[in-house]
Amino acid sequence: MTMPPQRQRGFALMTALFVVVVLGMLAVFMLRLSVLQQTTVTYAVQGLRAYYAARSGIEWGVHQALTAPGSCMNPYPGFNVGVYTVTVRCTPDGPGDGASPVPGTYTEGGPPYQVYRISAVAEYDGYGSSDYIRREIETTVTNAP
Repeated sequence: MTMPPQRQRGFALMTALFVVVVLGMLAVFMLRLSVLQQTTVTYAVQGLRAYYAARSGIEWGVHQALTAPGSCMNPYPGFNVGVYTVTVRCTPDGPGDGASPVPGTYTEGGPPYQVYRISAVAEYDGYGSSDYIRREIETTVTNAP
């Protein structure tokens, strides 16, 4: 007497469970990727804003150095551009020619002129914070005719 073949049961359940687990893992991966992409874009925009805040500090420092050259020796107070704190520093560039008591003053076959190094730092939030953004720009300017 032959026995009829036994029907296998539960095979579809294992396949469905495998598909649900794989699709769930894929959904979690896509969600994490989306959050990472949004965070990257946010930091890029914040960095660009900090760059332009530092640029405004540079422009302000250049104006101060060219309109009131003696004020370049004094530290400039920090100011705010939106949510960014901008600190501008102006220093005479180079030792000068030695003939002038003011560092950074040069004479090269004409009237003396000054050379200044201006740096601006724009910062958002405090150092060590997860939202900390900092951009620094430096330039050199002269009042040579």
